Amino acid sequence: MAEAMLEDEYKTSHQNLKEWGEREQATESSSSSSASTTAMTATATSKLESSDSGTTLFGAFARHRRPSSLLRDKYHSSTSLLIKSGILSSSTANMSGCMGGGSGGGPKKSVAIRLPPSTDIPNPPPKRARIHSSCSTQEVIQAIHTSFTEEDRLTAIQRATQTFDHNIQNLHDGEIDAGADVALTKHLIFLSIHHHPSSNRSSLSAQQQQHHHETCLTCEALECILRASANQVSNAYQHVGPSLLKVLVALIEEEVDLRIQAVTPDASPAAAGEPIIDPLLLDADGGFDDIDNADTQQNDTSKTSPSDSSRSVTPPPERKKSTGIATYDRDQMLEKIAKILGHFARVGAATRSLAHFPGLLGSVLNLINIRPFEAIPWQARLSCLWVVANLACNTENMQMMMCTPTLINSLVSLLARPLDAGASLQSTMEVLRSRSITTRAILNLSWLPENKTPLATNFALLQQLVTFAIQRDHPFRKSKTIQDIVLQTRRHSIGAVRNLAAASRKTKILLCEYDKGKVLEILTDAALNDDDANVRDLTFAAIHNLAIQDTAEMMVKRPSLVMALKNQLLTEEEAGAPPNDPKSHASSTLLVLERSITPDMDAYENLRMLLDAVNPTPTMPDQSVQNVSADRSSNANGSVGNSSDDDSLQRTEAVAV
Repeated sequence: MAEAMLEDEYKTSHQNLKEWGEREQATESSSSSSASTTAMTATATSKLESSDSGTTLFGAFARHRRPSSLLRDKYHSSTSLLIKSGILSSSTANMSGCMGGGSGGGPKKSVAIRLPPSTDIPNPPPKRARIHSSCSTQEVIQAIHTSFTEEDRLTAIQRATQTFDHNIQNLHDGEIDAGADVALTKHLIFLSIHHHPSSNRSSLSAQQQQHHHETCLTCEALECILRASANQVSNAYQHVGPSLLKVLVALIEEEVDLRIQAVTPDASPAAAGEPIIDPLLLDADGGFDDIDNADTQQNDTSKTSPSDSSRSVTPPPERKKSTGIATYDRDQMLEKIAKILGHFARVGAATRSLAHFPGLLGSVLNLINIRPFEAIPWQARLSCLWVVANLACNTENMQMMMCTPTLINSLVSLLARPLDAGASLQSTMEVLRSRSITTRAILNLSWLPENKTPLATNFALLQQLVTFAIQRDHPFRKSKTIQDIVLQTRRHSIGAVRNLAAASRKTKILLCEYDKGKVLEILTDAALNDDDANVRDLTFAAIHNLAIQDTAEMMVKRPSLVMALKNQLLTEEEAGAPPNDPKSHASSTLLVLERSITPDMDAYENLRMLLDAVNPTPTMPDQSVQNVSADRSSNANGSVGNSSDDDSLQRTEAVAV
């Protein structure tokens, strides 16, 4: 009660003060100095109240909007002046009387009004971005379930695409929990049942074009919700995987037939779908000749171990454009189908059933093999390559994929694709990324022991690996993204050579003798000139894998290779270095060479220079040197040179990423 009365009294006194100041300013222009000061102060207070967006104070108990710091300082100074001048004395006396502070005839006392603190209130933290949609997930799903006419179906799918098209993972998880994947899969199956392919593939009716548009939107909505976490994508695959894959494979095959007939009307689908390798690139032995084309030598590919977020280096897709062979809706449909398969392939538990699904791997390869390259969207081709590379990560799929017809030839064909000198940034990115993903797929396939010999004897593939293992020049040198892609291709190529070198004795000899020691030459180049630590580590691991009694002389005959080993052995070992670092590989290689090379060999002097540089010792008498050499000769014919292939595999094998 007392607080309310105090507030009312202060409001009255404040209003009276304002009116009194205006009246005094209008009627008494020249009064005493004290009265003049009081009037000016009251006017300033009045202007302050009106200029501060209607801010008024109703005592210390009312809610108010805090003024800015400059206006707050002026307000505090003017208020303190009013209190000191005694203008509020009459009103404060009445307030004190009302509160029982004394009789009305007692002395008048001033009351100091404490203003709110002047500290600034910090801004609240930014809120998470909200998805602006007029429909909830449940409403969208219900609309898909209940729509039947063509117009209603199209409206429901368009609404679903608008609602699900975002990149917030936890919202996509909730959409899968709500059953959006099931509703969209049912809708896609419904569309496939009511679709009747035209016998005349060269032209499509308006009804078929409308069907393609609705199918495209449905695939787009499905791809959106599969941007969820890996666990939720795995759950979605368990719910709808087999049924959805059956429809997707049929859609891919239909598009492949349509595009092949559009490109080569008189060619059969089987002939048109074969991977094309330029015969000019092949030599008499079936391998690739050295290509001095400056365009191809400008291209490298790159960097780290593959993940789903690595696709971030892909340039943004160009919207509203088609390949010219098909409509925009059909191009978008292929792109979204390939991305759906890519989402499923990033789930480790689904890779085996995905790879063994009838017709899926063959349809993906048919899509990759369509020529010309412009016949399909480049995003769809890259997504299909990601699917192949991810499926090859599963050891249960590796041998089956090696036995798949045209798979290796398809990968070699993509590696042999040249890059034009005046190619656009998009074209350059597509070629470089396709090389990076393809070499990753080969790296994964080369891990399985049963695949090493077939891959090592494929000279066309081997030529591409040794070419990209040392390619460091690339277009758009200032682009960090392209530098990373080029580096990743180099790592994958050297890693594949390392895996192939951990094979049987005959395979090791074959690799060392290939193209007059081409493999040893590129390994030497990488060991001496590459500035990436991972590439050098993989290089010395590959050299170690190739070092046996039968290949030791071929290695020692190369002074550059011996120098690379010496440089690595003379470097200071870093603290905490792993046991399989480059220096450890070089030391193990030197041990094999020392026990395999005898003084009667021509290459012994190169080895002796290496040994003296690494471990200098006082000069020994000739007789002692001969005895030591005899011991080395006997050891070279013993167990070290004839180490079993199983020991070599256990010593050097590493799981492909």
